[in-house]
Amino acid sequence: MSKFRHTLIVICFFVLLIALPAHATVINIDGLALWAGGTIGLGNGVAVDAAIAAGGKITAGNSANLRSIYTEDRISLGNSATVNGIVLADKQAQAGNGLHLSGSWTGRSVSIGTNANITGDIGAAADNISFGSNASVAGDILGNKNIWIGNNSTITGDVRPGSGYHIYAGRNVSISGSTQPGSFSFDTFDLPQLDQLQQSAIGTENINGTKNSITTLMPDEYRDWSFDKNTTLNLSAGQYSLKNFWMDRSSVVNIDTSAGDVTLNVIGQFSTGNGVSFLKSGSGNVFINVFGHNVWLEDNVKLSAVFKVYGGNFGADKSAQLAGRFYATGNICVGNNSQIQYISTALPVPEPSTLVIFTVMGLLFSRCWRVNAH
Repeated sequence: MSKFRHTLIVICFFVLLIALPAHATVINIDGLALWAGGTIGLGNGVAVDAAIAAGGKITAGNSANLRSIYTEDRISLGNSATVNGIVLADKQAQAGNGLHLSGSWTGRSVSIGTNANITGDIGAAADNISFGSNASVAGDILGNKNIWIGNNSTITGDVRPGSGYHIYAGRNVSISGSTQPGSFSFDTFDLPQLDQLQQSAIGTENINGTKNSITTLMPDEYRDWSFDKNTTLNLSAGQYSLKNFWMDRSSVVNIDTSAGDVTLNVIGQFSTGNGVSFLKSGSGNVFINVFGHNVWLEDNVKLSAVFKVYGGNFGADKSAQLAGRFYATGNICVGNNSQIQYISTALPVPEPSTLVIFTVMGLLFSRCWRVNAH
């Protein structure tokens, strides 16, 4: 009986070990430049100067310049990407040719093209690792299955496949560290949750700005705002609530925060034409909350805000200049040659007046979209 009891204790101990979940990396949502419950898609030449995170896949075109990247899905970067930070994907982590990485790169599996220049460690939690030719890695490569390294590569560190698996190296491959197989554990990623906001009440007054006009609005409840091309809109400290926002091309929104923060709560569509500029003055913050609809900004839009989209997607076409923090429970899509600058805020995002509470949820779509509002 005593022998049986000891055996049972040992079995229970091992079952407990097997049941323990992998360690999950936790990040601060307020430190992100982009957060999406769905996917993030970035075009060619997009630069982001702070971390990004998504519940769905993250993709970027050629010549992207990024910081840390986190996803519960997979990562795929085009050719000539530059990454300074941590790359962590719960599924595949893939990059094209010419990757420049200073940091770490971890996925369920890892695939990196030719001419990679890496300072940092590479890890694959459950599948193979592969490098194309001419790789230069100053760090360790650790995987739980096979590791493939192309011709003319130099690894200044360990290259260790999983137990029972192998290294497959091409011609002229130099490995300075250990090649002993082993068993390795890696962090996973859990997307931090976006706070919940309440949809605000709106009024009945429509605001229409004709071409070349100037409109000054005080904080209040409105219905629809629609502004023709080459118009100017002036806003001041306080809260504005409305249904739909449309501003046509080459227009300007002057946002004066010298007397306090400015908040826009939009329960319908938010969209702009080409070349619209949102210009902030003063030391306050700008908060834009959109509920239940998509956001679309045409080419060459300039915008600085903490921007949150609940129940919809956020999209900006090519050559956007975005500053602040951008969140969407659906997808985020940013066009070619856009710049995204992270800006922190000193104060928390104010919650608008009560009506309907939107539950934060990730809406998983597979591609970019646009709003056909006008």
